Amino acid sequence: MTEEAEFVRPEHVPEELVIDYDISVQAGVDRCPFEANAKVHDLPDIFFVAGSAARRGASWVISSRELALEAYAKADIFSSNNATWFLRILGKGMDLIPVEIDPPLHALYRRILNPVFTPAALSPLEGELRGRAREMIQGILNQDRFEFETSFGRPYPVSIFLDLMRLPIEKLEEFVEWEELLLHGKDMEDVSRGAQHIFDYLAEIIPQRKEDLGDDLLSLIITAKVGDRNI
Repeated sequence: MTEEAEFVRPEHVPEELVIDYDISVQAGVDRCPFEANAKVHDLPDIFFVAGSAARRGASWVISSRELALEAYAKADIFSSNNATWFLRILGKGMDLIPVEIDPPLHALYRRILNPVFTPAALSPLEGELRGRAREMIQGILNQDRFEFETSFGRPYPVSIFLDLMRLPIEKLEEFVEWEELLLHGKDMEDVSRGAQHIFDYLAEIIPQRKEDLGDDLLSLIITAKVGDRNI
């Protein structure tokens, strides 16, 4: 286990705004993260998280709607670059598109993906997705007891992702495990392992899909262009 480096407050950060707070470890966060973190509104509208309280390292936290809207509107100051750090943690010198791309380029990438998620595009899938939901719910209702989030709340949307990407549903359990590590890992080692699993799998699948293009989301991404340049 690596030892955490001692935090040194940047000169531009007022000492009174440095607060040890981590949204992921508050009591009751597994049950309801919003309720568990309601206390954040008792803190300053903007404060600086440092030390062990931030898995990602030191960062500003904004808790007011007005300041959040201002930050979103000023990409030149509040950049999305390296916002998720999922690829950087693997040592990959690339951005996670489109979430780590700032305007105006962000809109060009979103324009590629947006048509896939319109009501008209998703409507033909409704019957199949409702059927799967009923099947999964029936399966857990037959159990004496169950935890809804792990039995349905997490695997169901991951199964939809696999459908959209035309990936085998047999990978569902693995993808749920990788997603858990990536988004809910207890430390950076977990996050890194989750990111590596997903990266390695897609690196294996993409060359195969180039030889078997279809109308799925992965094929769309592979063949999409921004201007005259391939993604």
